[in-house]
Amino acid sequence: MHHVGKVLQVLSHKNSKVTSSDNTTQAVVEMWDGPRFIFDVEQKIENKIKESDFVIVDYTPQKNHAPKHYIIKILDKKIGEKTWKSFKEFIKQQEEIARKRMPQKEPEIASKIHYT
Repeated sequence: MHHVGKVLQVLSHKNSKVTSSDNTTQAVVEMWDGPRFIFDVEQKIENKIKESDFVIVDYTPQKNHAPKHYIIKILDKKIGEKTWKSFKEFIKQQEEIARKRMPQKEPEIASKIHYT
């Protein structure tokens, strides 16, 4: 399983403003469904990733059932925007369906009026 995300910040061991104990790169990523996470960036693409990139994060379960959580692809801007928009529209559709299924509450004032 994979998820699309948008890079908010790159945290590279090569950045002079980041003190690192290893030679890995991470990225702060906003996911299509809202949350933000810090993911490891695969070494093959760590020199290419930048803020505002759309990326694919590998969520494939490992033997311990925890997802991998590695950024494995950087999408072309046009493909990324199209994919991002598609997933965001899906969320809006799901929220609209959920809203329609929720029972409608009577206004509070109506419940306080007693007719005799």
